[in-house]
Amino acid sequence: MILPPGVPSPDAGAAAPAGRSAQGPGALEPLPVSPEAANAAATHAAGNPPDNAPAGAMPTDRQAFHDEVMRETREGAATLAQEHLREHPDWFTEAESWHVDHAAAAQRIRWGRQQLKVINGPERFVIIDQAVAEIEALIKKVPDTPENAEFRQAIVADEVVALASRGRMKDAVKRYEAMSQTGKIPAYTRVAAGDAYAYLDTPDKAAAAYAQALKDAGPGEIETGDVQEGLFYAYLDTGRFEDARALLDKMKADNPEYVRLAPEAGTPNPDYSRVKRLEAQYLVLTGRTHQGISEMDKWRHEAPFAASLVSARADGAMVQAEPYRSREMYRTALAEHPDDLSVVAGYGRASLAVDDLKTAKDVASGLDERFPENGSVRALRKDLDVYQSPQLIIQSTADKGNSVFANNEFGVDTKAYSSPFADHYRLFFHNFSGRANFDGTSQSRVRNGAGVQWFNTGVEVNGEVHQSVGSAGKTGGTLDATWIPSDHWKVSGMITNDDLEVPYKAYQVGVTGKTISGNVRYTWDETRYASLTYGVSRYTDDNLRQRWGANFYQQVFVSPRHTLGVLFGADTSSNTMTGLNYFSPSRDYSGQATAIWSWTPWRYADKSFTQRVYLTGGVYNQQSFGTSPMYEARLEHVWQINRKTQVSYGIGYGRHRYDGQPENRKFLYLNLNIPL
Repeated sequence: MILPPGVPSPDAGAAAPAGRSAQGPGALEPLPVSPEAANAAATHAAGNPPDNAPAGAMPTDRQAFHDEVMRETREGAATLAQEHLREHPDWFTEAESWHVDHAAAAQRIRWGRQQLKVINGPERFVIIDQAVAEIEALIKKVPDTPENAEFRQAIVADEVVALASRGRMKDAVKRYEAMSQTGKIPAYTRVAAGDAYAYLDTPDKAAAAYAQALKDAGPGEIETGDVQEGLFYAYLDTGRFEDARALLDKMKADNPEYVRLAPEAGTPNPDYSRVKRLEAQYLVLTGRTHQGISEMDKWRHEAPFAASLVSARADGAMVQAEPYRSREMYRTALAEHPDDLSVVAGYGRASLAVDDLKTAKDVASGLDERFPENGSVRALRKDLDVYQSPQLIIQSTADKGNSVFANNEFGVDTKAYSSPFADHYRLFFHNFSGRANFDGTSQSRVRNGAGVQWFNTGVEVNGEVHQSVGSAGKTGGTLDATWIPSDHWKVSGMITNDDLEVPYKAYQVGVTGKTISGNVRYTWDETRYASLTYGVSRYTDDNLRQRWGANFYQQVFVSPRHTLGVLFGADTSSNTMTGLNYFSPSRDYSGQATAIWSWTPWRYADKSFTQRVYLTGGVYNQQSFGTSPMYEARLEHVWQINRKTQVSYGIGYGRHRYDGQPENRKFLYLNLNIPL
């Protein structure tokens, strides 16, 4: 078994009967040996790095030689014992040879895990690959008999650790789940399984493994602080916020600022800063972002060169909707911690957040092969894979009202994007299909288009050529652009000569429109923003329509599962022509406030389910028709399937007066955003 430094191995001399009987339920089949492990095993035939310490001459007497090898095995020199055993293999029973081989492989796993921490090149896997090969070969040798069950369980326990260390997480989990049915599992093996589960985005199983490891571990068997940190994140990833808080309270009680009973008074406790960092991260990840970041900044002042604090603070900036600031923090940290993978991967992910694909790819290049076991590297790879995948976006709506706009109508807007090419471009195809019924007749509209998207850091431009079909069909084009120069400002605009917002009643009589619009938005942080919008449309019947709008959003309450915000809006529009067959007021005004309550009852790694309720109330004034109240209620469900796959749908009901007549509107919608 793998034991911490300073803990002697159990007596390896106890004989285990040889022979093979029928395998019982839950018996472990050997996994296929990986090519890397097989190559490493071949390399190992010449010696055991690191080199064994010089030893005195071995006894020549058979029994004395035997006893010396067993002593070496027990006292932590298992690889030396293995070399000596090979000099006289016939002086040992088969079972004794297995135990020595197991102890040597376990020792090599410890060496290999240390090698992974200090070496960044491809040679970092040499020792761990040797250990994997030896463990996998040994499990094949030991017969699956009741007498060998405990020994085989110990071998597999170490195999799980080796596989997880090598980045073979699925194999590690497979072994762990099989051995869970056959006997006792060491705490250190549960920790390795927890790491594998966390890597594979199964945080509920990771939490169970970590929690049991903490319960079962003997003194010094596991790194308690590391395991508690893994359990903390697993709790958060499964929405168990109260359990995460309770764990932090326990860690805080167990880890005072200074080490208790230290030889020198005032000796700092290294785990104390971990607890303070996790407390700050808990605040950030449960909605109290400003408070959490304030705590992080305080502790960064105390420990300015701690890479974990730097990464946590930069991640906090991402939560605050400040990707530029996050990237700059990571860029600065890279100068101080060029080999810290959380910093390197964080810089790549922050680059993706501002659409700097080339930098993200450069950062990620080769990391997968060099550090396949690292969770930060895997997170960057997942983000890159999603970003570089084709994307399908569908927005569909249907509503039923009175006859001012339509008695009922539906529309489906579909965009399909290609994978990026040349680091800055995507192709896309666009289709809109809609239909409306009104005044005993109906009108459909279909527009097909294709275009190209260009993007770079903070800039996105889409150009599309499209063709509408039908009697009012025409060939046209649309150009839209977005510029995000900083974390706070966003400017966007659009120009088209075939506007899809032209009312169906106007489109029925051959009216089309050209439109120019623009929007400026200022975001303080994730809790507050304001925006201004202006648009002007020239219809082919010579009507000139203008629209102005302003919005302000403020989050007023937040908890781990709930948020409450209020969106205030004011709008006005004008038309140069009235008395047309479509709604065209000479001037109107509206003001409204919308309360938005969001509840996330379920969370699992990248997945979540959120319910939102929108309640809107306001007033509407139309020139010549006076002022009237308006209201709307909407219920929405949002399923976040993974980082970029989202499904949302909702239903609603609203009441509004147009031309003095009440319009009661019922509506529903379905939106899909899916990487292909």
